[in-house]
Amino acid sequence: MLTRDFPKLRTVNIRALNNATINAAKGYGNRALVAPLLALALAAMNTGRAWRSIEGTYIRLRRRAMRIRALLLAAMIIPAAVHANKNPATPTTHPNIPLGPVAAQPKYGLCGVPQNAADFPTKPVPVEKSPCEISQTFQSTSPSASYGGKSCGGYTIAFGPLGSLDPTLSEVITLTADWGDAPLTATTCPTAQVSAVAWGERCLGTNCASGGGFELIGGGPTASKGTWNKISNVCYISVQFNAQKTSYRTLNIDAIATQTQGGSTVRKRVSSNIYVSRLGEGCIKGLSKKK
Repeated sequence: MLTRDFPKLRTVNIRALNNATINAAKGYGNRALVAPLLALALAAMNTGRAWRSIEGTYIRLRRRAMRIRALLLAAMIIPAAVHANKNPATPTTHPNIPLGPVAAQPKYGLCGVPQNAADFPTKPVPVEKSPCEISQTFQSTSPSASYGGKSCGGYTIAFGPLGSLDPTLSEVITLTADWGDAPLTATTCPTAQVSAVAWGERCLGTNCASGGGFELIGGGPTASKGTWNKISNVCYISVQFNAQKTSYRTLNIDAIATQTQGGSTVRKRVSSNIYVSRLGEGCIKGLSKKK
């Protein structure tokens, strides 16, 4: 969408700029994106650095719009579960999950079992509320490029009871690993890679009183190489894992960022994000009215 609607923004007049911005927002079903995107576009028409700022802000707004769309889709696919449930904030329990981790095939330097977390929240992570979305987010970037175990593993973060992970925020769960080091150029972008694996400890018992062993989220270790966008002059590089309608007591993501330099592969700083959410009451009521 970005490459289709924004290439001409540097040269078009204000009316065309406004139309291109509205078209981009419509593509993600969220007209709320129009105002912030247009304001950024106007400020950036003659400034390359500000233009890149549009790209980054657009990506963040687009991800939020896509998350809300996923929440709405989940509600529409299983409307009975949304409308018949008198208490939608009750976490799902999974009494038959085997105790003990499910092993993954070691790959990309990542281990086959969950690793001890290098970072995790030690106080409650705020719950953010909007009419359509109730969510929590924990994000962490490795302080340096020196992380992981001697034989395998990367920079692992965890979000669980110490951060007051809300197990009812289970309709859309996203764990993302991104490049966390110095910005990549057109030349260095193809030499960079982000690899990651995600795990979750499912809830057991009433109100997620205990955990039932870890399971893989998203099928196992995954890697992504950098792709350069010639229009925005930004390197796209990230790995994402998704889960829906599953209550977790703890969520982990283990990530590695690397770059090929002079024939050798060196580690770089990596950034990871854990996001959990469910539909807000505003959207639930709106769906009920449409019924």
